[in-house]
Amino acid sequence: MSVDRYSPLHPKIVHQLKSTIEEPIQHNEPRFITVSKNFYNACLKMNETEKTGRHTLIEKLKNLCGWPLLEGDSWKVQKFDWEQASYSLVNEGLITDSFFAFNIVTDFKDSTKNVLEIDQPMLRFDRKAFVKGFSDKSVKDYFHNMVDTAVKYGANKDRAESELRSVLDFEINLATITLSDEQRRNQAALENLMTVKNLTTTYPFVHWKKYFNTILKSAFVIGDEEIIKVSVPTFFAKLRPLLKKTPKKVLANYLVWQVLEGQIQGSFSKGECLDITSQYLSLNAGAIYARKYFTPESKKNAEELAVSIKQQFSKMLKKLSGTKVERKNIADNGGVKMSYLAYQDWVKRHGPEPTLPGLKYSQSQLFWIQAAMTQCAKYTPEYLKNFSDSPQEFIDEFAFPSEFRATGVFANMPEFATDFSCKVGTNMNPAQKCSVNTGADI
Repeated sequence: MSVDRYSPLHPKIVHQLKSTIEEPIQHNEPRFITVSKNFYNACLKMNETEKTGRHTLIEKLKNLCGWPLLEGDSWKVQKFDWEQASYSLVNEGLITDSFFAFNIVTDFKDSTKNVLEIDQPMLRFDRKAFVKGFSDKSVKDYFHNMVDTAVKYGANKDRAESELRSVLDFEINLATITLSDEQRRNQAALENLMTVKNLTTTYPFVHWKKYFNTILKSAFVIGDEEIIKVSVPTFFAKLRPLLKKTPKKVLANYLVWQVLEGQIQGSFSKGECLDITSQYLSLNAGAIYARKYFTPESKKNAEELAVSIKQQFSKMLKKLSGTKVERKNIADNGGVKMSYLAYQDWVKRHGPEPTLPGLKYSQSQLFWIQAAMTQCAKYTPEYLKNFSDSPQEFIDEFAFPSEFRATGVFANMPEFATDFSCKVGTNMNPAQKCSVNTGADI
């Protein structure tokens, strides 16, 4: 857990945004406000649907694939076919994937084209926890949630604990044959293209042409020569024997659990609905907040600053060539650099600002100090231990301790060294710097 300088502000901003977005829709308000309010209200209404639709859902599941856990001995194993059950559930909109993922994605080698992709499934939570099995606390909590949900839908608790443990074991086995995030970093290695005909020969446990055409619902017809991107071929090679050795009752219960968990995830509190609205309609949410809570002077200053940063960004793009800092590192390096250059442009237009009384720092130096303050944070010992044990995971998520986000970025900035007169070769002015402009050492 970490706490930074923005933590105290967050609840206030959330409350202000919530009170604004919950106001009644006005006939003359801008469309971006109306869209945001409708989105938020639609999210809240999903709770009502979940409460009133349980009986309807159970009846639908019985007709589509059945639910062994609830039906008991009356469930007919000989009638179950996981492939047909998957078709039915996907076409009813009850699940998006079954035992693997299916997407339409941009061709990695040609961004002007889209391709059909099959991939390993999206796991419910951290793969490492799944691989540890029932000894992991999060897996235990997940299992208890499975049982509680099944009971809520009418299952006997003892029977739920028994049969859902088998489902959990299957899900653990499924996670075990997937690749970790670290193993998936090589995008080129995941770019395995083959025709539907070759796909059927290589992985014959699925009627692939029927699968694609059934899922796509005649949006377009897939033929034998259609190119399919197969991400993680090792997963599909191992999936066949896993499905073959798993009892049909377990597969059926697993598919139904996917449906039920989707229903749970479709129920949100007001706070969660606000978060979802802010995430998917982030520009709208920002505009709504600024419209109500920014003063005219604040809006003017923000607009002027935005123009300056946009100009600096345009200059940077013209110089950009073959950069290796991942996009999140560019956000820090490039963001600070653009802000600094934008501020210097502002000084040229308006003249230098007076120094603050009682401080020995110039305004340029105060810029760096303020930029560093935005990264101030406190961390629990557990957070720092996790960072020490698995630093690569934090780097990938850009969640590593903020101290390094400040010192690492500033040390790459010649402007910082100039403003603070740092000698070449010191920690904050290394002889070799990584530049976001050129992607090479300067």
